[in-house]
Amino acid sequence: MSAASFLMGACGDDEPGAGPVDVPDAQPDNSVRLPPPSNRDSGIAPPPPPDAGRRDGGDAGDGAPNDSGSDDSGADDSGLPDDSGLPDDSGLPEDSGSDTGAPNDSGSDTGSPDSGGGGNGPLGSGPLSIVYAGANVGVEARQLHAWTFAGNELSAWSALAPATDSFNRGAASVTGEGVDNGVVAWGRWHDGAATYNAQSFTWTTHGGAAYAIGQRPQAIPLTGSFTMTTAGTIAGFVADGSGPPGSTSGNATLLFTGGGGVRLGVSLQVFAGSAIYNVQSSGGTGNPSISELTMDAEGFVFAEYTISAATSYCAGSCSVRIRGFIGGAACNYAALAVQVFKTAAGDDGSSTGVIVFER
Repeated sequence: MSAASFLMGACGDDEPGAGPVDVPDAQPDNSVRLPPPSNRDSGIAPPPPPDAGRRDGGDAGDGAPNDSGSDDSGADDSGLPDDSGLPDDSGLPEDSGSDTGAPNDSGSDTGSPDSGGGGNGPLGSGPLSIVYAGANVGVEARQLHAWTFAGNELSAWSALAPATDSFNRGAASVTGEGVDNGVVAWGRWHDGAATYNAQSFTWTTHGGAAYAIGQRPQAIPLTGSFTMTTAGTIAGFVADGSGPPGSTSGNATLLFTGGGGVRLGVSLQVFAGSAIYNVQSSGGTGNPSISELTMDAEGFVFAEYTISAATSYCAGSCSVRIRGFIGGAACNYAALAVQVFKTAAGDDGSSTGVIVFER
């Protein structure tokens, strides 16, 4: 599969339409073909839902519905760096297609969208996008240059230029890992030392950072509104590990508005520690035509909200950032990372969840 990017005019500037109407999936010849990735920084992202089912894995937590017990937490390590552009120290090979072993992982597969050789893990040879959020990494979405899997666990990656972000899980573990149809994978890094953008840190058992990684679209259906179901989740967690994991859930409607336009309406809930956060895009799932989650030229969606929580956790209001990507050959998937901050201005005491939808 050749690397693909998106039609700029088609993906970002669609006119809001009427409310969604279910129609059959668009035929391959009734779609906008997609053009090559040019990685650019996108803005910050949107909201969270109730706990839904997960496939091929679910984040191990404790003290919350649908989650099993985990260990206890450690010291606060939740500082969230900005995109620093520091040197890549991920240890990933340059487009060689050769197999590499990430620390503590033998027989891991490495792939890149322009290598075309070697093993590439459960998602094939790409091109791939990633969204991630949690302690020490903030919340971000990137197109990938190279990546390393150990089984279904993502161990290391580097971003496609001009972005310079890179990650190596080092001694950290992965929990809640899952894969859906060889298209999207997810998990949570935690409980050990890792490196992001040449910065080293140690994550707690209950903390860390969650991710979803998936294949980029090849074509965009022209029109249609589709109710999405949950393919997998990473349970909501406090980034610094100060509380037990809870749950992440929600609903989504995917709307194709013509000319390559894509909007995503969501109603989400993140339960982390002792707090529950409900986040909804404008129009929710009933009227995605006015949602802020509009796919950009690189296949990403993002939004930022201010919400009130039904707990004392928010100091009057909390800020919510959502990053995500639309994935799958015909935009069959949507993967979102949700990060909630204790104040409207944002701070380091964040709670995070990841949810993957499919249509």
